[in-house]
Amino acid sequence: MLKSPGRLLWKRDLFPYRRLIKEGIIKTLMTAHVRYPAFDPEHCATFSRAILTELLRGRIGYRGLIVSDDLFMKAISDRFDIPSAVIRFFEAGGDIALVCKEPEVQTEAIIRVTELAGKDRFLRDHLQKSRRRIERIRRRFCRPKALPSLSVIGCREHREVVEALTPIFV
Repeated sequence: MLKSPGRLLWKRDLFPYRRLIKEGIIKTLMTAHVRYPAFDPEHCATFSRAILTELLRGRIGYRGLIVSDDLFMKAISDRFDIPSAVIRFFEAGGDIALVCKEPEVQTEAIIRVTELAGKDRFLRDHLQKSRRRIERIRRRFCRPKALPSLSVIGCREHREVVEALTPIFV
């Protein structure tokens, strides 16, 4: 008897992720703009609540960040305007939507998400949870480096640089 595609994906393809998530090793995942009909017959993973929220966060227990791949990729941008794609990604359960070019489109997406979050409690609550996940990762991995000591100012190496540049600027 053949196994269903969903069962095969669960046992074979998701096994390493399930194990690494359970062990707390994976802190951030990036979605792919591909379809897994066994889990969601309608949406690509990036826009799939069934995959991002129900499967990853629910069934597998993933608590880290979910980041989209660039939403300007043709699989998305040929079918959706970017601000709508950003909203779909957040509604599916994603945390950080990558829009990797065209600053005016980035700004438009921010404005549209902000406006919608003002009206949509579900989206607003989700974005607050995302913010907390982002802050947790930022605190863990983005520690500020110690400021360099000011005692190096005027050291021998600095004086040599000044002496070498003085003829250029005089």
